[in-house]
Amino acid sequence: MSRTLEGFAVRKSVLTWCWALGAVAAALAASCSSDEGGKAATGGTGGGSGGSEAGSCGPTPLEFPGECKPGAPAECCATELPVMVVRGPNDTVLAPDWSCLTGATDAGTGGGGGADASTGGAGGSAGAAGSAGAAGSAGSAGSAGAGGSGGASTQNVFEVEDFSSSNPVVDIEVELFEGESIVGKTPFHTAFTKGPANPSDPALNNGQFYFPHPASEFLSYRVKEKPGVAKEFIGFGYPVPKPPGKVTGATLSPDLYSQLATFVVPIPGWKPPEDLAIITGPVRDCAGKDVGGARVRFFDEVTNEEVVPGSCDRDVRYVYFDAQLPNPKCSFTDRRQALFVIANAPGNVSGADANKKLRVEYWGRIDSSSAAPVKFAQKSIEIFPGTVNVQQIRPNVPQP
Repeated sequence: MSRTLEGFAVRKSVLTWCWALGAVAAALAASCSSDEGGKAATGGTGGGSGGSEAGSCGPTPLEFPGECKPGAPAECCATELPVMVVRGPNDTVLAPDWSCLTGATDAGTGGGGGADASTGGAGGSAGAAGSAGAAGSAGSAGSAGAGGSGGASTQNVFEVEDFSSSNPVVDIEVELFEGESIVGKTPFHTAFTKGPANPSDPALNNGQFYFPHPASEFLSYRVKEKPGVAKEFIGFGYPVPKPPGKVTGATLSPDLYSQLATFVVPIPGWKPPEDLAIITGPVRDCAGKDVGGARVRFFDEVTNEEVVPGSCDRDVRYVYFDAQLPNPKCSFTDRRQALFVIANAPGNVSGADANKKLRVEYWGRIDSSSAAPVKFAQKSIEIFPGTVNVQQIRPNVPQP
């Protein structure tokens, strides 16, 4: 349970979280439903019908509140927005590595990497979504295990784990795309994970398949829906290690998706609409370490208006993690696990909001000389409705 959640970004934490949901659902709803005020009139999705338990709903202030919410730990709430930090050995507090933003070292190397892209950092060269690699250049779609017994030395391994248990997910279809986007692209590889219906190479474990190393340094993936078993699940911008390194993706059950969404939107009787989505991901420095003290902002890229969170049934909601648990009292990321969740995000690949340009930004105080937070990362994002969209966003806004 203590393993960090980097391949999926929130897998283990949500397991703990969802176990707790059954026992403390009423308390969680009470802790998340205190927003009051008029109906949302500005920003992203706008105010929907329905409302909070208090009978009214409306926008939630985005500015830093300047005071801790009762019960929030120091790691994710303070009387003023702190200078960002990372967690060092023995839980020491260290300054983040911003070398990729300041030019102190080669900005293209960043941190992370490692043999397994699921545990590698979020460093690496920054770039616009989808800029790296042409679709399909690394190989055509095919079945798993093409490498035979020698595949481990010439190809990478992709593994699908269950969101909550981390158990391998067998016999489920996965599409892999080069770069940091999916829309308008052809997958460079399509396969089913190893399982009873897809026995594949004996060198592979259940839930795995081989894939040819792509030309791009990043890949995105789509785990296809399996009715009654798994929701569609999308991951964007995962670093690809050298062969035979492994990339780990995930999926989740329809019940767990509903639990995750209803925790963030605690309105009695509410169910996640099919046209809205969940966005999640880690906030990290140039060396791939989780950054505490950062804030996430969500924008309509055309109008440059911020998507204002609120308490109506179709308003977006923001939650930061407190170590291994999502905590609606937190005001910024926690250095022990810098994860966020945005629920009720408008999907922009289909439906009424198709082709709407949306952007996620990361803000924080780089050092003690910055009294106000600065933007240090941004990415135009694709959001698929009715599922979880994991965004790997690396620091990419140069600092003086």
